[in-house]
Amino acid sequence: MGKQVILPENVKIMIRDLEAKIHRGELIQGHKIPSIREMMRTYKTSLGSTKRGLNLLCDKEILVTRPGAGIFVNSIPSYTISQAEASIMVFLEWNIEQTGIYNLVFEGIRERAIQENCSISFSYLGEDCFSQDEVKKLAGDANGVIMLAEYDRCINKFSLGIPAVGVGWQEKMNGVSVVDLDPFNAANLAFKYFKEQNCSEVNIISVEHPNKLIRANCFAQVWERSGGICSLETRPSGYAFDNMEFEAGKTYLFTSSWLLNRCSKIYQEKHGMELSEAATILGIDGRNIFDPNGHNSVSIYPDWKEVGSRTLSECLDRINFPGRSPARIYLPCRLYAKPL
Repeated sequence: MGKQVILPENVKIMIRDLEAKIHRGELIQGHKIPSIREMMRTYKTSLGSTKRGLNLLCDKEILVTRPGAGIFVNSIPSYTISQAEASIMVFLEWNIEQTGIYNLVFEGIRERAIQENCSISFSYLGEDCFSQDEVKKLAGDANGVIMLAEYDRCINKFSLGIPAVGVGWQEKMNGVSVVDLDPFNAANLAFKYFKEQNCSEVNIISVEHPNKLIRANCFAQVWERSGGICSLETRPSGYAFDNMEFEAGKTYLFTSSWLLNRCSKIYQEKHGMELSEAATILGIDGRNIFDPNGHNSVSIYPDWKEVGSRTLSECLDRINFPGRSPARIYLPCRLYAKPL
């Protein structure tokens, strides 16, 4: 277990301010942030505590240190091609994990963009700053937009006037195509797995996000049609499950493997063993598989690089054929176990 970093209140304020400025675009990716001395004067912080605060943001890969040059807002390289067929802006949340599923989606988008002679640019956009007007402003002259986060959980209407694709979205809002894993296919794979484990009752654990709830409902329908019993526990966010007690010998389906990771970590801290040692558990989306510190558990997920490739192709198709209706694209999944 890593040692917890305790920070003074003024350093916490400094961190929140930096994050907010990155969200609002005041601090742009690839640009240098104010010096440590300037931070100390602005926030009345000590040298040591200022460095600790900035190191936390570097650990989260929001900032990056360049020896001899300073500290910069971490950037994802854009791919600009001369005489490109199209230009696409990709939006993502600043705290997106660099080793997780969206990293694989990045790779799929980049590889397909090169094949299609397409320029792509990236911009960080936090969920709390996401709006139709902000997307339009940041997209500029781009021919299309890809939104690489579940922004549909924080808005109820969206219309850009240019082709848009949402990865992990559930709602097709006014012309936004959606690309995600196939929740019906995932439900059938989960059904088969739990039957092989001789389970009769399944507890579904889900956050209240649109695409997570559809995964929960798909499985519940399949399971109950076969005569099985299931219950559904939903909460607004993953952090709201921190006080939940998981029972040994029970069966749990997590509609997000991030949630599985978090609940498993807390269970291990309390009981000294992994949740999978005490209960039958299964996750959907595979985040625990790709996280080096992820929980040792079985997960259901698609080829996330292919998700990125299909996303880029869908955006280009919408650009090239303006009258085409937005599509809902579900990719098939497989069941994987994390290598020990």
